[in-house]
Amino acid sequence: MPNDVILLKALADELNSSLKGGRIEKIYQPETDEITVLVKNNGKMHNLVISASPSSPRAHLSTQKKENSLSAPAFCMLLRKHLTGGNISDVSIFNYDRIIKFTIDARNELKDVKKYFLIAELMGRYSNIILTDDNFVIIDAIRRIHFDQSTTRYILPNLNYVLQPKNRVSLDDDAALDEVFSSPISSYDELPKLISGIGKETAKEIFSADNPREKIRELTNIYFETSFCPVVTKNSDGKITDYYVYPYSTVNSDFEKSESLNDALNKFYLLRDGEERKKASSKTVTTVLKRLQAKNERRIEDNLSKIKDKDNAEKNRMAGTLLMNYLWMIKPGDKSVTVDGFDGEKVTIPLVADEKPAVTAKNLLKKYNKQKRAVEIAEIQLEELYKQRDYLKSIEVSITNSFTKTEYEEILKELNSINGYKQNKTEKRQKPSAPTRLKFDCCEIIFGRNNLQNNDVTFKIADRGDLWLHVKNHHGSHVIIKGEYADETLLKAAEIAAYYSDANQDGKVEVDYTLVKFVKKIPSALPGQVTYTNYKTVIVTPKKEN
Repeated sequence: MPNDVILLKALADELNSSLKGGRIEKIYQPETDEITVLVKNNGKMHNLVISASPSSPRAHLSTQKKENSLSAPAFCMLLRKHLTGGNISDVSIFNYDRIIKFTIDARNELKDVKKYFLIAELMGRYSNIILTDDNFVIIDAIRRIHFDQSTTRYILPNLNYVLQPKNRVSLDDDAALDEVFSSPISSYDELPKLISGIGKETAKEIFSADNPREKIRELTNIYFETSFCPVVTKNSDGKITDYYVYPYSTVNSDFEKSESLNDALNKFYLLRDGEERKKASSKTVTTVLKRLQAKNERRIEDNLSKIKDKDNAEKNRMAGTLLMNYLWMIKPGDKSVTVDGFDGEKVTIPLVADEKPAVTAKNLLKKYNKQKRAVEIAEIQLEELYKQRDYLKSIEVSITNSFTKTEYEEILKELNSINGYKQNKTEKRQKPSAPTRLKFDCCEIIFGRNNLQNNDVTFKIADRGDLWLHVKNHHGSHVIIKGEYADETLLKAAEIAAYYSDANQDGKVEVDYTLVKFVKKIPSALPGQVTYTNYKTVIVTPKKEN
């Protein structure tokens, strides 16, 4: 179901029942276009997410906890200044458009109670989060709209907040709605063109009703109707594909009831937002990796071509040596000389015009020595380049396994160090990402998602007596089990090791396990590269952790 006015009106009513009277404890901005507001109400802490993401604009209560940067962005600091400690007095739909307005009473610097409006415009690529005073004068916005970006509407501090213009009938205009339905409507496709804030699926549901006008009255107050029953739909793989305020009769799908509309949105966006954010965060890292892999392959090909030139180098050595031995045979004006080779066969050596044969022989031997050194260097470089190619492959697996922004930034620094870039001393150092921990009754499974985490898991977190697991002959995560474990736990850890590897698409995967004391770091190797002995092997099916 699209985020049309029908759904947002019900969502605002539900948020109002949960948050009204609540106190704002903390405010974060984990993304450039998203804020998180912690609200305490009736002894319970609520995690309110408001996102102006063009692809996933929304406002709902969430169970997801995102990491926050060490330094808060300017808009986040401004919200903290004005709203922290304030109370939410109302949550409502604004102007019967895709806008949710949060009314907040907070104290200013003089301890006077002042009213603020936090306005969430959830309109696709035009989405925004705007803070205004009680006179709707803009204090600031998460996305400013300057004079050169629009000709009709500007979002800048100290300007009056202006609503988006409407060119269709509003859902709160009863007279206009009566007029719309006074004439026959041939198709549901006409409704979104006539009524503002109606999505196609909602239009189809309204059009199929016996009395479309009454259906609109019901839907605009659906939260207070007995028919209100938030649901989600799933595909054949069990992935949530959509959410509705109640099971639409015009939607041909299996519905699963949710505890609330906020719960339905939370389930849907936990996966979708994670996938979208991961794609955006990994874009830069993937680009740098591909560039390094292409550079690595070019250097390998270049060195292989130098090694293939080894035969030509040997021919130059033989020609130079023979020419030096048979200088006495050469007469002035000869263009070539034929002599007995080292194997007894005749060899014809071309001579350079206007150059003494002795000089030609010396040049051939010099060329041979140069080619010989180039081959020796190429062989050494080729060995290092093959190691680097293998390591870049492990980083490719790390990108797939990683999820948070900090993890991708760590991988980017790792790639930059390979490329010869050094971190700027003035650059702010972020808190390193932590490996994933899964707690069981008597033990704990810990695994890394990138090479730096793998290094920490094996050589900083693990004790010598802990069990260590890694997929056999493939790149993947380092996994350890701390504490006493059962066979079931060992299999679970092996399944995780198989899943977070480049063999996770295989049906059956071999996973080696041994004690940490038998795992050794390769001298002068890059992070995460180890050798191990005294191991056993178990075969499992790759499975993600619960």
